[in-house]
Amino acid sequence: MNLTPSGPTATGVKISFYDPAVLGSTMGYNGVAANLAVYPKGTKLKIVFADGTTIHRVVNDTGTFVYTSPNQIDVAWPNAAIPSYGITSATVTVES
Repeated sequence: MNLTPSGPTATGVKISFYDPAVLGSTMGYNGVAANLAVYPKGTKLKIVFADGTTIHRVVNDTGTFVYTSPNQIDVAWPNAAIPSYGITSATVTVES
C-alpha cells in the first residue's frame, strides 16, 4: 500500500460499506467513516474503486474499525445496493 496520509492521494485503501439508516442514523449516504487522524472530519474525498467506479464523499464519522485498520474507509451506502464483493480497495484523493 502506498498510503501517504499527509499527501493528497492514497492507493490501496481498504473500502467497506455500511448503511447508516440501519444503525439508526439520519446522516444519509453522502459520507464516509474514517480514521480522523488520517482524514479529519469534513475532508472531501474522491474515491475510485478497483472497478473504476468513482464517488465523491465527505468524512463525517469514525468507527471502531480504525483501531485495527487505520487505512480503511467505511462508505455509507444503502444495504440493498452494497456491492456483492463487500470489501474492495480504492484510490482516495483529498479534494479541496
